[in-house]
Amino acid sequence: MAEVWKARDLLLNRTVVIKSLRVRTPSDALAQRFVREAKVLAAIDDPRIVKIYDVSVELSGQEYCLYLITQFLDGLTLQQYLAARPRPSVSEVVSLVRQLCEAVAMVHARDLVHRDLKPANLMLCPVAGPSLPGGAQSRLVLIDFGIARPLSSRESGALDAGVTRHGYFVGTPAYTPPELFTGGAPSVASDLYSIGCILFEAIAGRGPFPDAVDFTDHWNAHREAPVPSLRIERPDVPAPLDDLARDLLAKSPSDRPTGTAEVLARLDEVISMGTAPGRRRGRTAIDQAGALHRIEAEFQGAMSVASPHGRADQLEEVLRNAVEALSPDHRVTWLIALNLGRTMQEAGRPEQAVSLLTILRTQLMTRLPAGDPIAVLCRLNLARYTGDCGRPAEAAAQLGELLAAVGGVIGADDRTLLEARYDQAHWSYAAGDVAAARRLFDALLTDHVRLFGPGGDDTRALRSCLAGYPALRA
Repeated sequence: MAEVWKARDLLLNRTVVIKSLRVRTPSDALAQRFVREAKVLAAIDDPRIVKIYDVSVELSGQEYCLYLITQFLDGLTLQQYLAARPRPSVSEVVSLVRQLCEAVAMVHARDLVHRDLKPANLMLCPVAGPSLPGGAQSRLVLIDFGIARPLSSRESGALDAGVTRHGYFVGTPAYTPPELFTGGAPSVASDLYSIGCILFEAIAGRGPFPDAVDFTDHWNAHREAPVPSLRIERPDVPAPLDDLARDLLAKSPSDRPTGTAEVLARLDEVISMGTAPGRRRGRTAIDQAGALHRIEAEFQGAMSVASPHGRADQLEEVLRNAVEALSPDHRVTWLIALNLGRTMQEAGRPEQAVSLLTILRTQLMTRLPAGDPIAVLCRLNLARYTGDCGRPAEAAAQLGELLAAVGGVIGADDRTLLEARYDQAHWSYAAGDVAAARRLFDALLTDHVRLFGPGGDDTRALRSCLAGYPALRA
C-alpha cells in the first residue's frame, strides 16, 4: 500500500505531502489507480479539493516507485475533529456539510464520482482573513481520490476506467451505499448516500448503523436495516434536516436527492429557519430593507477610503456584516466580495484575492447560470489575479473554461466577453504559447473589424495593443 509523508520542498520553500507506492510493474492495478488519482486531481481546480503539484516514477532496484506530491493542509480531519468534539451544534454541522456538498458538486461537474467520502478524507483548515460565505470558521477540503472513477464514458479514456476488478470491493463499508455492496455501478447517488452517513454521524455522534462491526454487518445493515431518525438522537434537529438525512440514506438510489444542487437547496431551507449561522429567524421585509440600507452605507464608506490597504480592511468587515445581516447568497454580498478581491489586488495582495474569488466562484457556480454578469465578472477577475500571481498558463486555462461556459449564452459583442478573449490571448502569450496567442488575437481582431469596422475606435485600440507583443510579428 502507499506511504504518506510530510516533506519540505526546498526549491519552492513550501511544505508538501508525498504519497509513494512501490510496485513491480507500472501496469500493476495499484499503479494504475495511483496514476488515475493524479489525473483526477489535475482535472479539478477548486479550493475545496486538495491540489496536486507533481507526479513521477523512478526505477528502484527491481521495483518502480511512484510519487504523488500534493498540497499540505494544516488542520484536522473531520474524523479527528469529531473525536475531540463529539456532537457539535446542528448549525455547525449544516455549515460543514454545505461545504462538503459544494466540493462534491465540483467533482460531479467533472463527470467523476469520489466513491470514498468519509470523515477521514475531509480536512478542516482554519480560515485566514475574512470568514467564508456562511460565516464558517473552517474551510473544508476533500482529499484522497485514490478510488475515484468516471461517471460516464466521457472521461473514461483519459482516466483509465475499469481499474477495479469485478467482485473486488473498494471503499469504506461504514459509508458505502447498499448498491455498491452488490456490484452496482457508482453514481452521483452513491456519493450522496455517503454524505448522508457523514451528516448523521456528525450530528448523532455515531454512524447510522452503530451495531455493525465487520464487513458482513455493514453489508446487511446498509442493505436491510431501517433508516434511523436524527430527531430521536437529538430533539433539536429540525424536521427538514431529519427528512434530508432520511432521503440521503434511502436504500434505492432513485429515492435519494437528484444531486448536490438539491441537497444544497434543502440545506439552505434549514439555514433559513435560523438553525445555522448567517441568517436570523423570522426576519421581516422591513428588517431586510433596513439591513440592506445599512450594509450599502457601510460599503460606500469603505470604498471612499483612499488607501487600498485601509479600504481592504474595511471591506473585510463589511463582507462579514453582509453575510450575517443579508445572507451569504445575497447579490449585494457577492458584489462586496468582488470589490474586496479587486481592492486586495490593488493593495498588492493578489494571492488573497485569488483565494477569496476562488471560494466565491465555487459558490456562484452552484447558484447562478454561467452567463450571469456577477458570475462572469468573478471568473474574469479570478483569472486576472491568478495571472498576476505568476501563473499565466493557469489564468489562460481559466479564461478558456469561462469562454466555453458562456459560449452561445452571451452575445459576441458583449464587452466583458471581449475582455475575456483579450485576456486569454494575453496570458497565453505571457505563458510562452505564442502560437495560441497569435491564433486568439487574430480571431479577436477579425471580430473587432466585423463588429466595429476597420477604422473603429475599438479596432484601432486593439491594433495599438497588439504592437506590444513583438513575438507575434516573428
